[in-house]
Amino acid sequence: MALSPEVSSLVMRSLGLLVILLNSTPAVVHLLRRLVRRPNRGQCDERSPPWLRYRDQDGEATLASLQRFSNNWQRVVVAILSTLGLGLSTAAAIISIKHSGNDVSRVQDWIHLAIWIFMFIQAIAICTEQAPLHVHTLSLYAFVSNVFVIWTLSINNLEVFWSWGSRGNRNEMSRRLLMIQAAAAFMQGVCCMLVPRRPDVFYQGKVVDLEYTVSIGSQLTFTWVSRLLHGIARKKSLNMDDLPLMPFRMRSHTLHTGFEQFRASLKVWKALVFFHRRPLIVQLVLSLLSCALSFGPQVALYWILKSLEARPLASSQDSQAWFWVAGLGTIMLLASTVDSWVWWMMNAELGVPIYVELAALVFAKSMRCKNVNQSDSPKQAQLGQIESLPNEEADELKKGRQRIVNLAVVDTKRIADFAAFSSLLPQSIFKFTISCAFLVTLIGWESLLAGLAVTALVIPINLFFAKRYSAAQDHLMKASDKRIAALTEVLQGVRQIKFSATEKEWAEDINEKRSAELHWLWKAACYNAGLISVWILVPMMLSAASLITYALIHGNLTASVAFTAISVFGSLETSLSSLPDALSRGFEAKVSADRIDQYMGSSERNVTTSAADAVTFDNAEIAWPVEGSEEERSNRGVCETKDRFVLHHLNLCFPSKGFSVIAGETASGKSLLLASIIGECDVLAGEVRVPYSPPLKDRFDLQATPDNWIIDSAVAYVAQNPWIETADFKDNILFGLPYDHSRYKKVLSACRLEADLLILPDGDRTEIGANGVNLSGGQRWRVCFARALYSRAGILVLDDIFSALDAHTGRYVYEHGLTGELGQNRTRILVTHHVSLCFPRADYCVLLGGGSVEYAGPVEMLTRNKSLIDFGSQLQDTGSGKGVAQKDDDIVEVQVPLPSEPMAPPENEPSALLNTSTPKKFSDEEKRTTGSVPLLIYTTYLTKGKQVPLWILAFIIFLSYAGLVVGRSWWVSVWTGSSRAQAHPAHDPAIMVTKVVDRMVEVETPDGMFYYLGIYVAISVAVCLVGTVRFFVLARASLASSRRLFHDLLQTILRAPLRWLDTVPLGRILNRFTSDLYMMDARLGYDLGNLVAKMLEFLAILAAVIRISLPLAGVACLLLVICTKLSLTFLTAAREIQRLESVARSPVFELIESSLGGLTTIRAYAKAEEHMQRMYSRIDRQAAALRNIWLLNRWLGYRLQIIGAVFSTSTAALAVYLPNISAAMAGFAVSFALQYNFALAMALRYYASVELGMNATERIIEYCNVETENQEGLDPPAAWPAEGRIEVCDLKVSYAPDLPAALNGLSFTVERGQRVGVVGRTGAGKSSLALAFFRFLEAHCGYIAIDGLDISKVKLQALRSRLANIPQEPVLFSGTIRSNLDPFGEHTDTELYYAMKEVHLIPPSEVPRDDFPSRPKSINGTDKDSSFSTFYNPSSDEDDESNSSSASPRLSAPKNPHVSNAFASLSTPVSQGGLSLSQGQRQLLCLARAILLKPKILILDEATSAVDTHTDAIIQRSIRAKFGSNEQHHGGSGTTLLVIAHRLSSVADFDRVLVMDQGKAVEFGSPRELLGIEGGFFRDLMNHSGEKAAVEQMILGKGSGAPAS
Repeated sequence: MALSPEVSSLVMRSLGLLVILLNSTPAVVHLLRRLVRRPNRGQCDERSPPWLRYRDQDGEATLASLQRFSNNWQRVVVAILSTLGLGLSTAAAIISIKHSGNDVSRVQDWIHLAIWIFMFIQAIAICTEQAPLHVHTLSLYAFVSNVFVIWTLSINNLEVFWSWGSRGNRNEMSRRLLMIQAAAAFMQGVCCMLVPRRPDVFYQGKVVDLEYTVSIGSQLTFTWVSRLLHGIARKKSLNMDDLPLMPFRMRSHTLHTGFEQFRASLKVWKALVFFHRRPLIVQLVLSLLSCALSFGPQVALYWILKSLEARPLASSQDSQAWFWVAGLGTIMLLASTVDSWVWWMMNAELGVPIYVELAALVFAKSMRCKNVNQSDSPKQAQLGQIESLPNEEADELKKGRQRIVNLAVVDTKRIADFAAFSSLLPQSIFKFTISCAFLVTLIGWESLLAGLAVTALVIPINLFFAKRYSAAQDHLMKASDKRIAALTEVLQGVRQIKFSATEKEWAEDINEKRSAELHWLWKAACYNAGLISVWILVPMMLSAASLITYALIHGNLTASVAFTAISVFGSLETSLSSLPDALSRGFEAKVSADRIDQYMGSSERNVTTSAADAVTFDNAEIAWPVEGSEEERSNRGVCETKDRFVLHHLNLCFPSKGFSVIAGETASGKSLLLASIIGECDVLAGEVRVPYSPPLKDRFDLQATPDNWIIDSAVAYVAQNPWIETADFKDNILFGLPYDHSRYKKVLSACRLEADLLILPDGDRTEIGANGVNLSGGQRWRVCFARALYSRAGILVLDDIFSALDAHTGRYVYEHGLTGELGQNRTRILVTHHVSLCFPRADYCVLLGGGSVEYAGPVEMLTRNKSLIDFGSQLQDTGSGKGVAQKDDDIVEVQVPLPSEPMAPPENEPSALLNTSTPKKFSDEEKRTTGSVPLLIYTTYLTKGKQVPLWILAFIIFLSYAGLVVGRSWWVSVWTGSSRAQAHPAHDPAIMVTKVVDRMVEVETPDGMFYYLGIYVAISVAVCLVGTVRFFVLARASLASSRRLFHDLLQTILRAPLRWLDTVPLGRILNRFTSDLYMMDARLGYDLGNLVAKMLEFLAILAAVIRISLPLAGVACLLLVICTKLSLTFLTAAREIQRLESVARSPVFELIESSLGGLTTIRAYAKAEEHMQRMYSRIDRQAAALRNIWLLNRWLGYRLQIIGAVFSTSTAALAVYLPNISAAMAGFAVSFALQYNFALAMALRYYASVELGMNATERIIEYCNVETENQEGLDPPAAWPAEGRIEVCDLKVSYAPDLPAALNGLSFTVERGQRVGVVGRTGAGKSSLALAFFRFLEAHCGYIAIDGLDISKVKLQALRSRLANIPQEPVLFSGTIRSNLDPFGEHTDTELYYAMKEVHLIPPSEVPRDDFPSRPKSINGTDKDSSFSTFYNPSSDEDDESNSSSASPRLSAPKNPHVSNAFASLSTPVSQGGLSLSQGQRQLLCLARAILLKPKILILDEATSAVDTHTDAIIQRSIRAKFGSNEQHHGGSGTTLLVIAHRLSSVADFDRVLVMDQGKAVEFGSPRELLGIEGGFFRDLMNHSGEKAAVEQMILGKGSGAPAS
C-alpha cells in the first residue's frame, strides 16, 4: 500500500531529524564534559589555556599567528542564526497549534522545532569550545546538520511553491517563516564552512602549507593559495623560502619511513597501490561521481532541446525548459567541484607523494648498497668473453652511479606522472559504461550495437600499437641510460678529454648514442600517434555508425537526439583521447617500476665484522665485493673465489692506540685490507674483528667536551681518492661535529693548512667546489686528513695520505699530525709507499704480496727476515732513521711551531684564517629568469631543427582538423534542421546573418537522408585521417629541434672553459641533459600541438555561439576577459614556481652524485643517516614547488570551470528565451558552449605545460650560449713540435681575473729532449704550470714558446693534441683495458701490450710474440707517424727483459696462483672511473696511454705518486730509457719531459730541476748544482724528504751534472 504524500513527507522529516540528532552527539558530549569540569585540551599545552598555545605534528603556532587567528565572527553569526531559527520554528509551531487543522502539518512543525533545538545545542558547543581544532570539527558536524535542515524545510517549500494560490494553503505568515528558516540554515551552513581549522603553524621557522589550516570552504575552492599569489604580486618575484613547508604526512621522511616499513618484499607497484589505498579509493569514488555528474549537462541539453522542438505546439513547455536550464548550471557547478578534487587527489595525494617516497627510497638504497666496482668474472673477461655477452649485460658493466641518478630522478618522475593521471583509466571505463547506458535510452540498443560492432574492428589495431609502444619504451629507456651514463663519465673526465683534445671524438660517440635514443623515441612517438589515432577513431566511428543506424531505422534525425548524442560522443571522445596518454605513461611507469625493483633487489652491504677490543684478523680471506652472495653467484654459473682477487690466510692483530703501517707493491691488496676494516668487502672465510662503532645518534656529538671527545671504537677514514664535499673549507673539516676552537686550530696546524688559508680568498669560509676542484691535490689530501684528526674517532684508517704531498709537507704532517698530539692515543692504520718515512715510529707493520701477508709484526724484526731483503734494504737506515727523524724534528720545530703552540695569523690579518665576512661563493647560485619565457626561445626552438616547413604544415593540419570538427557539427545542424521547416521569421541580427550564410552553402540536391549521411560520413573519415597525420608531423618536427639543441649543448659544454666547468656543479649540467631534455623530448612537441588544438577549439566555440546572438558573444568576451585576468595571475605565479622547481632539482642531482662518490667515506664516518636527512630536505624543497604548481593549477581550473558553467547556462538560457531559435541551432550552439570551460581550461593547462617545457628549453639554450674557449688561431706545421724546445718568459697567469696570480713572472728554458723535474711545496704553482702549457690558464703577461712558436697563437686543438699530460689523479672510463688505452681504435693490440709492458703492468713474457704489425691507421685512414714503430722495436725487448727481470715488480708475477693479472687481456672490464683497479694501476694505465701517443713534449704531474717505491724506480728507469736525452743517444728523436714530483728520487737524476715557490722559479739547474747551494730550497726539500741518503747517492753517484744553460 503506497504512503500518502503527507505521511511520506513526515517520514522524510523524521529521517532528517534522526541524522541531525546523530550529528549533535559530539556537541552534547562536549557540553557534558564542560558541566563536569573536564575540559579537553586537545593539541594544546597542558600548562596553559587552550587558546594560548597550539601544536600538532605539522608544527607549532607562534604568538603572532595565535594573535592573528580568529573564528569569533563565525561563531557569533552561527549563534545568532541558530537562535533566530529556534525562535522562528517556535513561532511556527505555536501558529500551527492555533490555526492548523491538519495533524500531519502540526507534527511537521514540531519536528522543525526539535531540529532547531539540536542546532541551537550545536551552536552553544561551538561558542563555548576554545580549542581551534575542536571548534572546526563541531562546525563540520553543524554544516552537515544544516544541509539536512535545508532538505527537510525544502520539502515544505516545494509544496508551497507548487500549491501557490491554491485553496486551503497555509497562511502567508507560515510560508514566510519556513522560507526565513531555510535562509537562516543556508547562511549558518556557509558560516560553518568558513570556520578556520587552526592558526598558522611553523616548522623550523617557516610556515607550513595552509591546506590543513584554513576552513573547509577554502579547501573546497582552493582559496588557501591566495596568500602566496598576493605575495608574488606584491614582490614581483619568488624565492624558495617563500614557499610554505610540506605538511608532516607529506614530508619525505614520513612517506619514506612508512613506505619502507610497508613495502617489505612486495614489488614496488604493488606496495604503492596498497600503501596509497586510501587516496586511491577516495579518488575512485570521486571519479565515479564525477563521471555520473559529467552526463548531467547532456541530460539537461536533451530536455532543453525537446522543449524547444515542442515549443511551437505548446508554449507551456517553457517552464520545464527553464527548470532544466537551472539544473544545467547546478549540475555543472557540482561537477566542477568534484572534478577539481579528483585532479587534486591525483596530483597532491598521489603524484607528488609517490615521487617523494620513491626518490628517497632509491637514495636510501644507494646508501646501503654494496660498493661494487668489479665485474663478476674477471677471468671470463680476460679470455675475451666480455665481448660475447648480451648487449644488456655488457652495457651494465658500463653503468655506474649515473644509473642510480636516473632511477632517483627520471624513473621516479615517470611513475609519479602516471600516478597523477591514473584516474583517467577508471574514468574512461566509467564514462564508457555510462555513455552506453545513456545512449541505449537515447538512440536504442540497435543503433548503439551497430556503433560498438564497428568500433570492435579497431581493437586488434589498438593492441598492436600498445604492444609495440611498450617495447619501444623499454628500448628507449635502455638507450637513454647508455647516453646518460656515457655523458656523465665524459663530464666527470672532461679535464682529461680536454687535455687530449679529443672533444670531437667523444662528442661523436655520445651523438651516436643520442641517435640511437632518438631512433627509439621516434618509434615510440609513431606508436603513440597510432594509439591516439585509434582512440580518436573509436568515438568517431561509434557516433557515425550509431547515428546512421538511427536515421535508417527511424527515417529522420531530430535535433534533440542528434546533438545530445553528439555531445555524449564528444564527451566520450575527450575522455578516450586522454586514455592513450595515460596508457603510454602507464607503460613508461611499468618499465621504470621494474627497473627500480631490479635495483632494490641488488645486494646490500652486510655486517662483515664482529665486535672486539682491537682490530684483528683470524685466518680471514677477503675480496672486493661483487653483486650477490656466493650462493647466488654459483647459481648463476659464476665461478667462485678463484675468479677474484683474494687476500688469503690473514692473521693480524693491530695494536690498540698504536701506529700500524701497511706496505706492499702496487695492486698487492693494501686498500682491500683497509676496506675490510671498515666493512666494505666480502669476508669469504675466517673472521675480521673490529671494535663496535656506536651509531651517530648514540654519540651525542653536541654534548662532546675535550675530555670525552675521543670515542675509542669510532672510525674515521681517508680514502685513496680524497673525497671533498661541496661546502666551505671549515665545514669539510668539522663534518657535522660541533666547533671546538682550540681543537680546530690544532688540526689546522698539524695538517699545515694555515698557510693555505692565508692564500684562499675567504680563509676557512672559502667554498670548496665539487670534489675539491679549486684545491690542489695536496690540499685535498690534507683537508681529508684534517677531517679525520678533528673527528671523534679513536680508529684512524688512512690510505696513502702522503702520495700527493711534497717531501717537506709530508714530513711535517707525519711529525705533527700522524704521530703528534692529535694522533696519540688513537689506533692509526696507514697504507703507504713512504716506508722510510713511516716505519721508524711504527708499532706494527704489515707487508703484502702475492695475495697474502708476507710479514706482520714489529718493524725491528723486518730487517732480520732474509726473505724480505727488498723491504729491508729500504730500511737500511732504520737504526739511524730515528736519529735522522730527530734531526729533522729539530729543523721543523725551528721553522714551524708545534701543534701545542698553534700558529696564529698575523695581527694585521685577523680574518685571514677565520674569515668573518660574507664569503664569496665558488659556485654562483643557479640563474633563474623572471617573467614570461621570451619569444626568442620559442623561435629558437621552432627554427633550430631547420624544419620550419614541417611546423607550418603541422599548424595547417591542426587548423584543418579544428575546421572539420566544427563542420561536422554544423552539418548535423543542417541535417536536423532540414527535417522540419521553421516558420518563424528571424529578427535577431545574428540569426539573419547565419541564415544568409546557410543559404550561400546550400546545394541544389534532393533533400534525401542518404545525401546528409554521405556528407557526414565523408567529414568523419576526413577528421580521422587528418587527426592521425597531425601527430606524425608534429613528432618529426619536434624531434628535429630536440636533436639539434642536444648537439649544440654538448658541443658547448665540451668546449667550455675549464674554469666554468669547475665552478658549475655537475648536477646542474646533468639536470639539463636529463630532466630538461626529457621535457623537451617527450612532452614539449605534444603540448604545443594540444595547445594549438585547444585554442582553435575555443575559437570554434565562440564562432558557434555567435550563431545564436551577438550579445551572447559579448558575454563570452566579458567572461574571457575575466578568464584572462585569472590566467595571468596564475601564469605569473606558476612560472616562478616552475623555475624554482627546476632550480631545486639540481641540488638533488648534486647530493646524489656527491654522496655516491664518497659513499665509503660517508659510511665509515657513520654519516649515512645524516646524508639521508639532507636528501629529505632537498626532496621536500622540490616537492613543495611541485605541490604548489598543482595547487595553482587547481585554483585556476576550478574558477575557469565555474565561469564555463556560467557561460553554458547563459547560452542555454538565451536559446530558451529567444523565440526564434530553432532546436537545431540551439543544439549546435549549446553543445559547443558545454565545451567552453573544458576547452579553455585545457588550453590554459597546455599553455602552462608549454611554458614549463619552454622553461626547460630556455635552460638548455642558456647553456648553449655559454662562452667557449677560443678555437681560432694558427695551424702549426704538421711536424710541430719537431724538437720539443721550451721557452717560458715572464709568465703570469691566474685562475680568474679577480684571483691572485698562480704563476707570477716565471721564466726558464728547456732544451730539446731534456728531462726536467719540477718540485716545490704544495701550492707553489707546479700544477698551474702544467695547465698553462695546455692554455687552460691564459697568460696575462709573458708567453710560452715551443720550438719558437708562441702557443697563445696556435689553435687549441692543434696545441693540445701535440702535447701529452698524465695527471696526478688518473682518469679512466668504463669499458675495457683496450677502450681506455685506445678509445678510438688507432692502435693494434700488440702496440697496446707493449705500452703496458713498458709501465710494468704485464711482464715481458705476456707480450704477444707474433710478427709486429704494420703501422696503425688513424681515424681518417692515413698512416700514423713512424716514430711509434721506432719506439716499439721488438729487438729492444731482450735488453728490457735483462734489465728488469731481476727487479720485476711483484704485481707482474704474483706468488699466489689464484691471483690473476687483470691486464693479461685487453678485454678485461674497467668500471666507471676505473674503480675496479687500484690507484697505482690507474696511474700506470694512464702512463701507458701517454706512451702510445709518443709526444715530443710529455708532462707528468705526479703520475706515479700512488705506486710503490720499487715499481716507481723501475718505471723511472723505463722513462729514462725511452724518453729524453737517453733516447737521443740511441738514435731516437727524443721527448722533452716535464715531471712534477714530490718524490725527489724520481727526478734526482734528471738533466734539470726547476724549484718553484709562490709561482716563481727560485732555483733552476742540474740536481748536483742545486744540491751544492747552502740553505737552498732544493737542499731543504731533500733534508725533509725522508729519502735524503738515497737522493744524495743518486745525485753524487751520477757524476758531474749537465752544465747550466
